[in-house]
Amino acid sequence: CPICRQPVSLPQNGVEGLKDNFFIASLVKAVTEHNKVRQGKDDLLCTSCEEGKPATSRCSECAEFLCESCESAHRLVRATRGHTLIIFEELKTGKYDSVFRARKAPPCSKHPEEILKLYCRTCETPICNACGLFEHRDSQH
Repeated sequence: CPICRQPVSLPQNGVEGLKDNFFIASLVKAVTEHNKVRQGKDDLLCTSCEEGKPATSRCSECAEFLCESCESAHRLVRATRGHTLIIFEELKTGKYDSVFRARKAPPCSKHPEEILKLYCRTCETPICNACGLFEHRDSQH
């Protein structure tokens, strides 16, 4: 185990049965998406609505791909208007390279305003600070 350095038995299906490192997996996904956009591939669809429109931007905080309509709405809603939207046309110029280098861990599904910083060994899941304070604080975690 890379955390506790204790020997670990492999599951029946071998290495493939081990859990992925969520942070590394999210970085790989971000780089893959970044490369698709820079290469001009337009197979990324809006993940905010159900209309299946091509994405024109991505919100760094929400990790959502946005079509033009959702991008406009994202800028208007009080809760999301301060978010960093990465516009794909601008991404091709290298304008956002520093944003990708400073990428944070993904947001918590229970507390979207928090990022996943911790790992609960009992539950074997990444958690945020709020999860650690409220749901994973007793002796079982």
